[in-house]
Amino acid sequence: MAFKIIGIMFVIMTTTLVGIGMARSLSERENRLRLIVLMLDRFSTLIDFQGVHTGQLLIQTAQDSQFKELCFLKKAVVLYNSGEKFANAWEIAIKNDTVLGEEEKSILICVGNSIGRSNTDGQLSMLSVHRQSIEKLYENISHENLGKGKLYRSLGVLAGVFISVMIV
Repeated sequence: MAFKIIGIMFVIMTTTLVGIGMARSLSERENRLRLIVLMLDRFSTLIDFQGVHTGQLLIQTAQDSQFKELCFLKKAVVLYNSGEKFANAWEIAIKNDTVLGEEEKSILICVGNSIGRSNTDGQLSMLSVHRQSIEKLYENISHENLGKGKLYRSLGVLAGVFISVMIV
């Protein structure tokens, strides 16, 4: 009987942790999108006020500890320093990133393909457009996180209880 109770508790805890993990993944995506918006703001500031070129833009942003969770930045710097052109290094790093969603990837690839290809005003306009796209995505994920986060946690607990009842 004691083993059955321990097993039931184990099932409930396991399914609850799965639900919490799924809710956490939504929160992490929301946080990444917020960081991408901040990164695009940083790009705009560096281009507008310091006039940095694309390579230096990438290096300075990747060195900022605020963006350490955006792994693609460091990968892009490594590729850029090994001789790749900025746009190629950026695209390879974005495509190889396993945590970014497809929507983020497509927007970020467009960013990399257009930085350094026009004058300052053109680059700032382009960054503003892409920033708005990421912000819309961020808002959608935030709303999704509110509803689905609670749902995932609740379903985790309920699935554990259901399985436990079925075992008994």
